[in-house]
Amino acid sequence: MSMEQQAYGGLTHPAETYAEQVHAADIYSAATAPAARGQAEEAPSAEIDALMARGISAAVGLGRAPDRIEAHCWFNIAAARGSRYAMRMRQELAQEMTPDEIAHAQRRARAYLAPKSSAAA
Repeated sequence: MSMEQQAYGGLTHPAETYAEQVHAADIYSAATAPAARGQAEEAPSAEIDALMARGISAAVGLGRAPDRIEAHCWFNIAAARGSRYAMRMRQELAQEMTPDEIAHAQRRARAYLAPKSSAAA
């Protein structure tokens, strides 16, 4: 596992190029517009936006094969940060996953959310 993957609890960055990152952000922006969601807009959060972009990139496979486990993990983390849209995306994705895949995604999300212990000085 690379150092980058270790820093993200075994996860990789879903977008390899700037163009793919922009494309993922465009997909997220269109999908999360209040009219698309059918509800009032959530408070903006750069962190949730980044998590959702990673989840969508993993789900659609920007620059690589789609990865439902990684997508579910990022949606789970965004949902833990308060995104109702992430909760819905996670639920929709879970319908296409096996119980083992869901459990794997949940373990990865918990590892990411776990407090990082600092080395003793």
